[in-house]
Amino acid sequence: MLYKIYIFFKSLFLEKKKKRKIKSEKEDNNDSDKNNNKNNNVSIRELVFGFNDGLVTTFTVIAGFTGAVISNRIIIIAALINAISDGLSMAFGAWLSTKSENETFKAILEEEKKYIKSLKKNSSQYKVKILELKEYFKSIGFKGKTLDDVVKNIVVDKNNWAEIVVRDIKGIEFKNNHNPYKDSVFMFLAFLFGAFMPIIPYIVNEIYTFNNVFFYSIFISLFIAFLVGAFKTKITKQNFLKSGFETFFIAALLMIISYYLGVLMNFIVP
Repeated sequence: MLYKIYIFFKSLFLEKKKKRKIKSEKEDNNDSDKNNNKNNNVSIRELVFGFNDGLVTTFTVIAGFTGAVISNRIIIIAALINAISDGLSMAFGAWLSTKSENETFKAILEEEKKYIKSLKKNSSQYKVKILELKEYFKSIGFKGKTLDDVVKNIVVDKNNWAEIVVRDIKGIEFKNNHNPYKDSVFMFLAFLFGAFMPIIPYIVNEIYTFNNVFFYSIFISLFIAFLVGAFKTKITKQNFLKSGFETFFIAALLMIISYYLGVLMNFIVP
């Protein structure tokens, strides 16, 4: 209902301002596209960052154990244990994060509803909240009688009024289609899949023995790290080469640090 009122008054406003019509329509289309792609971007975010964390974390574990001159079989066991335990930890973190964000929004919304419903008409606090609404709608282009009519229709429904304050004025979003359980599953599977990449050469080596298994793991891990960095530009909108090489060099740096940390531990611990 609120959306229809908004569109009605917006159309009246645009009729008087024909020169701004094309620009306003483009902005509305962009907002619609953002809303349609929002849930997809969230899922992609969980997949990309979960995969990347699994890849880099397991890769550094393998590098550290290799530097400590640990046998390949033990490296496989340690890497798999690390992948599963860290994956579960990441999944729990994703679940808790989304759940907390949703609960925070609901709590703030309920508090705003309670406050607005407690206001007496024409009181100073009531006038302040009305002014807050007017300032917001004025900032997005409404003026004069159109502005007054929009605000008048909004304050009739105090629940919608509170939602506009929280969502649009305060900028706090509720991920109403963003399931925390789905997030946690996405994160766990993505982390596990990413973690499995640097382990592949070691598992294959148990069946078909070959030399320099660690270097094959390095090649696979760094190559995939570059691809992940390039792919995540779908979310970050950065240059894909810059993002790819950034992820590549970070993974390489962590590998070097972990490897020589393993060497140091092998020297210190008898």
